[in-house]
Amino acid sequence: ESRLWGEWFRVFNQAGSDTVLSQTVTPPGPANFMHNDLNNDEYKRAEVNGYYQANIVRDFTITYNPSYPGLQQNAFPVNVNLNDNCNAYYDYESINFFTSGGGCPNTGFSTIIHHEYGHHLVAMAGSGQGEYGEGMGDVMGVLILDDPGLAYGFFSDCDSPLRNADNDIQYPCSGEIHYCGQLISGCVWETRNELVITNPSDYTDIISNLAVNAMLLHTGSSIDPSITIDYLVLDDDNGNIYDGTPHYQEIATGFGEHNMDAPPLALLGFEFPNGLPEIIS
Repeated sequence: ESRLWGEWFRVFNQAGSDTVLSQTVTPPGPANFMHNDLNNDEYKRAEVNGYYQANIVRDFTITYNPSYPGLQQNAFPVNVNLNDNCNAYYDYESINFFTSGGGCPNTGFSTIIHHEYGHHLVAMAGSGQGEYGEGMGDVMGVLILDDPGLAYGFFSDCDSPLRNADNDIQYPCSGEIHYCGQLISGCVWETRNELVITNPSDYTDIISNLAVNAMLLHTGSSIDPSITIDYLVLDDDNGNIYDGTPHYQEIATGFGEHNMDAPPLALLGFEFPNGLPEIIS
C-alpha cells in the first residue's frame, strides 16, 4: 500500500481519512502508485501538494546548507483540508492548510506551502516571526519558482498574486506584517534581477545561497539594514566587506532600492609594517 507518509513529512487529511492506495503485485514487484490520478478532488489534491511541495522546499534549503538546523526531524506533520478558508499557518509543530471557500481555493498549494515551511526555517534558525517571518516565507516561494508573485489565484484570479516581491516598499516599514514582509522579498528580488545581468548562468544559486544562510545570522523579527550586512558577510571572500565582496554591487543595488543601504566601500588602505614614516626636515 501507499500513503503520503515519508521520511521527512507525514500528511494528515483533516477532512476525513488519509488517502491510502493498495494493489496486489507478484514479488518482487515493482508496484507503481499514482496519487490524485484524476485530479478532480480538492482534498486528494491538497494531500499530494502538501507532501510534494514540502519536500521541494526542504530539498531547496539543504541544497544551500546541508546542515541547516532542524531539518533532520522525521515525519514533520503537514495538515491539509482544515475546516476553514482563505488562510494557512505554522504553529512550530506543523504546517496547516485550509479547504476552499469564501472566495479562496484550497490553500494547500505550491507557494503557500513554501511560505509556511519558510516560517519553520525562520524558527529553526532562531529568529522571531513577525514581518521577518512573513517576508522570508515569501522569499522561499519567490526563489523556488523564480517568480516575484506569491500565491497566484489565492483570490480566484490566476493572473494576480496574493503578494509581490516586485515592489517599491521602503525601509522603515510600519504597516501590517504581511505587507512589510514584502520589504525583504523586494530586496531579494531586486538583487536577483541585478545578478541576472552579471551572472546569467548561476544567479539563482547565488541569491538562494545568500537568502537561505542569511536566516541563520538574523535575530528578532524586524527587517532593517543589518540584513544587508548579513548578505555581504556571506558573500565576502576575504574577511573584509569594506573592500568589496564578489557581488557587492548587486547586493548594494538590490537592497538600496528599498532604502536598505549597504555600507560604503573603503577601497584605499595603507599599511606601515615598520611604523609610520617620519618627516625629515
